[in-house]
Amino acid sequence: MASRIDDNSSLEDDLNRLSFDSDINILLLGQTGVGKTTFINAFTNYLSYDSFTSALQGEIISLIPASFHVMNPKTFQSTKIHIGNPDMNEHADDRGQSNTQACQSYKFIFGNRNLRLIDAPGIGDTRGLEQDAKNFEHILAFISQYKYLNGICILLKPNEERLNILFRFCIKELLTHLHISARENIMFIFTNSRSTFYAPGATAPQLRILLDDLRRSTHVDVPFSGENTFCLDNEVFRFMAIYKHGMAFPSEQLQNYAESWNVSSTEYIRLFSHIVNCKPHHVQDTLSINEAQQLIRKLGRPISEVTRLINKNLVLARQYEEQLRACPSNERDKFEFLPQKSARFVSLRYPCTVCTSDQCTRVIFVDNEVKLEYASECHRNCRLRKIEQEVINHPALIFCSSMDRTTGHCKNCGCKYEKHMHITYRYQEYTTYIEMKSNCQQSNRSSITYETWLSTIHNRINDLKEEQQCMMNIAMKLSCYLHRNAISLYNDDFLAYLDLFIHEEQLKQTVNHSNEVLIDDLQRLANQYRQEIDLFQNTMPRLTVEQKISISTTESTMKGVKEIFDLVTKLYSLPINGSLIREQVEGLKDSQRRKIQDHEIVIKVPCSGTVCSIVEQLDFVLSPTIVTSI
Repeated sequence: MASRIDDNSSLEDDLNRLSFDSDINILLLGQTGVGKTTFINAFTNYLSYDSFTSALQGEIISLIPASFHVMNPKTFQSTKIHIGNPDMNEHADDRGQSNTQACQSYKFIFGNRNLRLIDAPGIGDTRGLEQDAKNFEHILAFISQYKYLNGICILLKPNEERLNILFRFCIKELLTHLHISARENIMFIFTNSRSTFYAPGATAPQLRILLDDLRRSTHVDVPFSGENTFCLDNEVFRFMAIYKHGMAFPSEQLQNYAESWNVSSTEYIRLFSHIVNCKPHHVQDTLSINEAQQLIRKLGRPISEVTRLINKNLVLARQYEEQLRACPSNERDKFEFLPQKSARFVSLRYPCTVCTSDQCTRVIFVDNEVKLEYASECHRNCRLRKIEQEVINHPALIFCSSMDRTTGHCKNCGCKYEKHMHITYRYQEYTTYIEMKSNCQQSNRSSITYETWLSTIHNRINDLKEEQQCMMNIAMKLSCYLHRNAISLYNDDFLAYLDLFIHEEQLKQTVNHSNEVLIDDLQRLANQYRQEIDLFQNTMPRLTVEQKISISTTESTMKGVKEIFDLVTKLYSLPINGSLIREQVEGLKDSQRRKIQDHEIVIKVPCSGTVCSIVEQLDFVLSPTIVTSI
C-alpha cells in the first residue's frame, strides 16, 4: 500500500512530507489487447538483461501468464505459445475478452523506493458496454485504496481506428471520478510502434480531435505533447517466447528486434523520469462519485445488521414495560436492569466463502439464546479477486475455486453459488444491561416514581424507533442515489440482507423459538422499503449507460455526492447505534486494504541477480535527489 498521509493536513503539506522511500504508483489503462500485460512482462525482462542478445541466451521472465498464436511463414501452420503459469486473474484463452479480469499490482523494489504498476482490465470487452462499466467501477474501487497516483498511463496502438470507447472510459470517465488536476498525470503510451517508426501514427490526429472536443465541452485541457507521449514496441517479448519455442529467424529480423529492445528500454527510462517529476495526484483530493458509491456498498450489511438489532431491542423494551406494569410495586426492584442487545465485529484471519442456504445453516444454542451458524465454510482463506465483501449472490463467486463453473454448484456443499457469500468478519451479538434507576434519576433527579420509570422506558423505545426510522430513510436515499448514478446494474444489498435476516429468524422457529413479533417488524420494514424504492424507480427516467456517463460531471451530481457524505456523517452520529455502524464500515475498509496488499506481487530489482544498465539508470531516475518538482 502507498504511504499513509494525515487526512487533517493540507494537500501541499502532505506532498511535501512524502518520504524519500515513498511509493510511485502508476495506473495502466487501455483497450483490450493493447498490450498492458506485455508492457509489464517486457519491463521485467529489460530489468533482467543488459541486452537483447543476453536475453535470448537467458530464461524468459513472465510475471503475468499469456498465450498467443504464431504462424510458421513456410508451412502456414499455427502454433499456440504459452508463457507463464495461468492463474485465476488471467483469462488468456478468452478471445475478445479482457485477459486481465481484475486489477493486479506489481511492486518493483529499487533500494528504498518502490515502483508500483497497476494492471487493470481492458476497455472494449466483447461482453459489451455493461461489462466495461463493471470493469471501470472495479478499477476505481481499486485505486481508491491508494492516497495518490503518480502516473495514469493510457496505452494505445499507433494505428487505432476507433477511440470512442477508450476515450469515454479512460479519459472522460476517469476525470469524472478523479480531481481535474489528474490531467497533468496522464501519459500516452503507443505500443506496437515499430511499424510506424516509433511514432504515434494515424491514432494521433484522432486523439487530438477527441481531446479538442473534451476541451470545448468541459473546459478540461488534457495535454498531448512530446513530453507526455512515449512510443515503444514490446513485441520483442513475444519474439523471445517464439525464439525459445525453437522457431528460426533470419539475422535481419534479429537486428530489428534488437533495435526494438534498445528503443523501448530507453523509452521506459524517459517515461519514469517524467512521472517522478510530476506532482503526485491525490486520489482523495475531492469527494468523488466513486468514493460515495464504494461507501454506500459497504453500508449494506452494517445498516441491515443494526436494523435487526434495534428490532430485537424494541421487543425486549416492550416486554420489559409489560412486565413492569404487571409487577406489584414491592417487587419492582427485580426490574432494575433493562436487557438490551449489542454486537461486536470479529475480523477473520482470512476471507472465507460460506453458504447461506437452509441446508448449510444450523440453529444452535449459545448462553440460552437461539443463534444461526453458517455450518459450511466452503472455502477458507478464499483469495478471490474482484468481489465485494459481505454481499450475497455476488456474480464473482462463480470463480471461487470451490465452485464448479460448468454447473454453478459448490463442490463442497452442493448448493448454487448464488447462495454463497464472501465474508471477512463475524457478527456476534451479546446481551448488555441498562441500569434503569440511574436513567430515571437523570430524567427526574428529585424522585424516582413509577411514572418516571415508565417514562424512561418510553423514551428508550422512542429513541430506538427514531434511530431506526432515520437509518431506513438514509438507506433509501443511499440506494436511490446508486440506482440513479451507478454505471452498471445495482443490486440492493440492504434489501437482500433484510430478506436474509427474515428467513434466518423463520429458521429459528424450527426449534420452537418465539420470535413472531421480530419477524413481523422486519417484514414491515422490508415492505416499506421495497414500496418506496419501487415508487422511486417508477418515477425516475430510465437512463442508458451512455446517458449516465454524460451527466456524471454535472453540478447537480457533484452536489448529490456531498449530500451522500452528509447523510453518512449523520448515520455515524446516531447516539445509540452510530458508532456500531462506523466500526463495521471501518473494519470493511481495513479488510479491503489488506486484501489488495496480499494480492500484490513484489519484485526485488535486479530480477536476475545481475545489475543491468537500465537498472542503474532507473536507480538514478527514482532517486529522490534528482526529483525537481513534487
